[in-house]
Amino acid sequence: MNREDFYLHLRHLAGYKLAGEEIKRKVGRDCTILEVGYGVGYGANFISLDFKVVGLDISKDALREARKYKHIHWILGDGTSLPFKDESFDAVISL
Repeated sequence: MNREDFYLHLRHLAGYKLAGEEIKRKVGRDCTILEVGYGVGYGANFISLDFKVVGLDISKDALREARKYKHIHWILGDGTSLPFKDESFDAVISL
């Protein structure tokens, strides 16, 4: 990873850190989060240190890459048509 990619990675993780702090403040720690558009999954993996996370992404390539984080439930799907019942999650993030 070059320096520019590393800084971008850190910037993304900062967004997940802020989202996690806000969720803890408003909802608490014992909750389930949906991440829409997880990409390669490292952000969902980061936030899963504090929460149960389900990831949804439309990309088959993203799903193949994210599966290395086995403790997260990854779903292939479209964020504009969520395949879940209402109130299935305590919070939703999309970074």
